[in-house]
Amino acid sequence: QDATSWEVSIECFHETYRDGVCLTCYSYCDHTVVDNLVGSCPCGEEYVGIDVGDGASVDLASDTDYLWFRFEPNETAAYLLESDNTDDKATLNKAADPAVVIVDASGEFILAAEDDISDDDYNFALPFKFEKDKRYFIGVYDNNRNADNWTFTLNKATSHTVEVEETVTNEDGTTSTVTKYVEHDVTFVPETESTCQEAGHSNALYCATCEEYLAGNHDYGVAEECSVLGYHRG
Repeated sequence: QDATSWEVSIECFHETYRDGVCLTCYSYCDHTVVDNLVGSCPCGEEYVGIDVGDGASVDLASDTDYLWFRFEPNETAAYLLESDNTDDKATLNKAADPAVVIVDASGEFILAAEDDISDDDYNFALPFKFEKDKRYFIGVYDNNRNADNWTFTLNKATSHTVEVEETVTNEDGTTSTVTKYVEHDVTFVPETESTCQEAGHSNALYCATCEEYLAGNHDYGVAEECSVLGYHRG
């Protein structure tokens, strides 16, 4: 699905409103719920976003405020939301520091992430299982407003490609090494809450064949209230 622009606006163009409702004629602004997350509702003005589908890749300028994507999956599946600041580690002061938030059709917060890949590249890699025919809004922004541009991608995460080297025997009896690319299934592992005995973990993507996590699985630590109540792990 190609990314296309969408826009909605309140039609009365009056200047006074509260919670998206015009106080003069009571018209309702249907983008308010989403835009309120950044603290304002530009009623009477166009609010522009982008429709995205599986495989979307959007280049972003670092000085852009929240940009919203609208996503309506045609099947229930796990996806990976990623940022790429395409900067080398020697100039991290210029690297983008992207963040992402997912809300539902009514604007209710679902999940957010930033700095999920490592401590030194500022990118996020957020696994999430979207449900078929539901509408979601994905907001992205950059914490470093003086940075270089960056890229946001959204990809289905049901499999991943692995490079495998195999030794084959030639007709003359000699052997050689060939490189093959194979697909491994990926499993979505939902987050778990922390308890007094075990640390919870964030959403994750796991490859059973590789026996490794490909994204997510961040340790939440043991529940904070346990130390107050005198509980301990064990």
